[in-house]
Amino acid sequence: MSVTTIRAGDYPVTIKQIFFLLTVSSGFLLFGSMNGWTAVLPGLQKDHTHFTITDDEVAWLVSITSVVMIVFSLVAGALTEWLGPRRLLLLTLLLDAGSWLLIAFTPYKFLLYVGRVGMAVAVSFVVILVQPMIAEMSSTEIRGRASTIPEINGALGVLVAFLLATFTPWYLATALCSIIPITLLIPTFFVPESPYWLVRRGRLDEARTSLSTLMGPEGDVELELSILTRTYSNNTQTSYSTQFVELRKGRNLKPVLLVLSLFVLRELGGRSALFMYSVYIFQQAGVNLDPFVCTVLVGVSRLVFTCMSAFSLDRLGRRPVLLVTTGVCGVCQIIAGVFLYLEIPGASWVPLVALLVYMGSYGLGLGPIPWVLLGEMVPTPVRSLGASIINFSNYVALFTISYAFLKIMSAVGLGITVTVLGLITSSAGVVAWLWVPETRGASLQQLERTFSSINKKDHLHTVTVHENDKKTSVTLSNNTSQTSLNTTSHLASKTPSQSSLHTTSHLTLDNTSQSSLNTTSHLASKTPSQSSLNTTSHLASKTPSQSSLNTTSHLTLDNTSQSSLNTTSILSSKSTSQSSFTN
Repeated sequence: MSVTTIRAGDYPVTIKQIFFLLTVSSGFLLFGSMNGWTAVLPGLQKDHTHFTITDDEVAWLVSITSVVMIVFSLVAGALTEWLGPRRLLLLTLLLDAGSWLLIAFTPYKFLLYVGRVGMAVAVSFVVILVQPMIAEMSSTEIRGRASTIPEINGALGVLVAFLLATFTPWYLATALCSIIPITLLIPTFFVPESPYWLVRRGRLDEARTSLSTLMGPEGDVELELSILTRTYSNNTQTSYSTQFVELRKGRNLKPVLLVLSLFVLRELGGRSALFMYSVYIFQQAGVNLDPFVCTVLVGVSRLVFTCMSAFSLDRLGRRPVLLVTTGVCGVCQIIAGVFLYLEIPGASWVPLVALLVYMGSYGLGLGPIPWVLLGEMVPTPVRSLGASIINFSNYVALFTISYAFLKIMSAVGLGITVTVLGLITSSAGVVAWLWVPETRGASLQQLERTFSSINKKDHLHTVTVHENDKKTSVTLSNNTSQTSLNTTSHLASKTPSQSSLHTTSHLTLDNTSQSSLNTTSHLASKTPSQSSLNTTSHLASKTPSQSSLNTTSHLTLDNTSQSSLNTTSILSSKSTSQSSFTN
């Protein structure tokens, strides 16, 4: 048995494609460096050259980015659809570079806040743009690994900021961070626009050029373009009102809410607080090592394990890695919290080790996988709006925890605070266990149909062979919405000698509704001897309504010894409604 399935994203991996993916994913360096910059705040508080920074102002410098990102995450999707992902990415790099330089050389305190606001605006756009761009530009073969690169870059950005804060004055560390967006401007100019966005805008010639650049000379550009055109030409995202209508549909709302819950629970579990306030945490914990050294160790641990995730997600799958790492993160936080609360003499190393393991586990799964799922599970008809809603909710949770963390820690103690955060993190694992599906190896089109409210009517393409009272079953994924394909082959043989059954089924369905194909072939053979049957059925159907075709074939062979049955069924259907085919 052989099955050939053609779907969007099934094209060769090229050097250019990898270069473009690396360039786009490097945008998360902006995100990481913005979060890691908070490590300079203790040094900034000690520098009274131009102004004095209080603890409340530290809290606002940390949390103001979340407030800004709450607002701009709602408009980032609309701007993406208006300007295009690539063009908006270029503008964000310019804005980010200017914000870093403004903070580094300002003589006035209020310009610190202005710079942080500009930085947050730029990052708001980056986190909306990057994962969908990677999902749309990458081949299915490498999409999992490619989707982890932004999180790797985010971890690298945090580590770079930690190192700069440790070894250079705060203003020099800030100025050096501007090198990141300035350097990224040049390669971003050569990145092609998203072919999905171009198709949704009806710019097919530009989409063809973009696909040609991504796929290289060995890719079938016209085939890929035809798949995208049939799938997305009617799913325009130029209007947010259209996306709100689409979001009301269960198949679009369910994955958005699921991904949103993972992001919110991850943030409420203290992920950002543990990064941003790491120096303060280690100072209060009384760790024997220098707090800045501990902070660098945290950044290294996260970076190393995030790199490992790039190789594990396509091999082990998203779901099992997410479940295990979320559980480990929760347990590590609880252990650290208990030891911090008990303040056992000589055991100050336990919270440090627990938090290092937390950071490693976070980098391996809990950190990158929600971002991967954002690019994979949010349906194309609501991709910009869905990503905006998810990021809006994420930043509300981020602001809440980052602003309140120091106050809660002062009120109830660091130990209780970290323990409660661990329980919240563990609840994210429960959500993943109950509802998150496995997305490894599935095309974006298949994933968009996973949460269809009528998927319960769907069946899998199953081939069953009975031979000499032995049963063999092969189940294949069905690429349809509200579609069932059942192929059953039976071979009953008495005293057979060299008999075989070959069944090949190819299915290509676009915009199909409530259609079914049933193919049944029966071969009854007694003492078979040198005979064969080859049957081929082809059906091409466009816009049929309530049509049916019923064909039954039976073959009885006697005195044959080398018999074979080959049945090939090919169905190509477009815009089919309530049609049934039985062969």
